[in-house]
Formats: sequence, structure tokens, C-alpha cells
Amino acid sequence: PLDVASYSALISMYGHSSRLEDALATYDSMLEKGISPNDVTFLCLINACSHGHDPDRAQQFFDEMANYNIKPTEKHYAALVDAFGRSGRLEEAEDIVNRHPHPSLAMWTALLASCRLYGDISRGQRAANALHNIDPTLAVPYILMYNIYAGAAMWDKAEAVREKMNKRGIKKIPGLSWVFHEGKKHQFLADDDLHPDNIKVCLFS
Repeated sequence: PLDVASYSALISMYGHSSRLEDALATYDSMLEKGISPNDVTFLCLINACSHGHDPDRAQQFFDEMANYNIKPTEKHYAALVDAFGRSGRLEEAEDIVNRHPHPSLAMWTALLASCRLYGDISRGQRAANALHNIDPTLAVPYILMYNIYAGAAMWDKAEAVREKMNKRGIKKIPGLSWVFHEGKKHQFLADDDLHPDNIKVCLFS
């Protein structure tokens, strides 16, 4: 029989596949069988609503946690910020962050990522500044602000962000790719030509 962990995993799977109605049906089935949700279940539900662009329902699940005496963590708050931000309701997303007594790195990052998605420059600047105050060595706010400025064709500001990164010695973590061949995992960086079987693996892939 399925337990709370199994149902939560199913909800997460449907959520990441943008199958919100299936995620909600799974939750209903879980309740019908008398299985109470836990903190992970609600995190999966809020994330599912985020991917399904239904922030109001995400808020309902966030509020419903109190019925089970579950205290929301910063992950739940960040997921809720993402739900509103991903749907373009950036003012409400920022309000959630501002109402929290100690906004976390994850909450500000979720807001900034949504600002990048919708090209909200002023709100993005506020989020980036907050992230700089939390950890000035983070590359994420620089990268996202660069993308926001570049998307608005504000090339002087974009270049200024890049120069500031270089001056402060902040490096972007390079993207990685993996290829599995004959039971072995081969890892590559962008434009990587150092792998001993570089040509063979590239031809295979």
C-alpha cells in the first residue's frame, strides 16, 4: 500500500511535469484513504501549483498546513514566492518576501528569477541587492541581473554587472553535461576538449 512518502513522490512527479490536476487528484486520493499529509507533501503541492500557474491554490495549500499543525519552512515560503512570481504576479510575490521577518536566500532568489522571466528591472534590482547583503560572493544575482539588463537591451548596465563580477573575483559555475556510454558516466564542461575520449563520446552522443 502507498504511504505518505509514496503519495508525495507522485505529487512531485506530476507537479514537475506540469500535470497539476493529476497532482491534485493524487492528493485527494491520499486523503480519502485516511493518510495525512506532511510538510513534504505540502511542499510538493505548492510546487505543483507553481508549475501549473495556479498561485491562488498554492496559497490555499500553504494556509492549509496550519490544519495539520505543520509550520511552514523557508522552502515553503520560497515555493509560494515562486508560485506567484512564475505566474507574473510579482507584486504579490514581493509582498510575501517583505512580510517574512527573515527572508531567506531562497525566497529572494525565487523573486529575482521571476523578475528575470518578466523583465522587471526595478524589482529585480531590489532582490539582487538583498541577495548581495545576505552573501556578497553569490554569482546568481549578478547572472540574473545581467540577463535582465540584456533582455532590455541595456548593454551598458549589463556590462557593468559583468565587470563588477570580474573585479570581485566572482565566477559563474560552468554548466555541465553528462553522457552515459557502456555503463560509464562521462562529464563535460562547456567547450570541453580535455576528455581523453572526447571525439568518440561526442560522435556517440
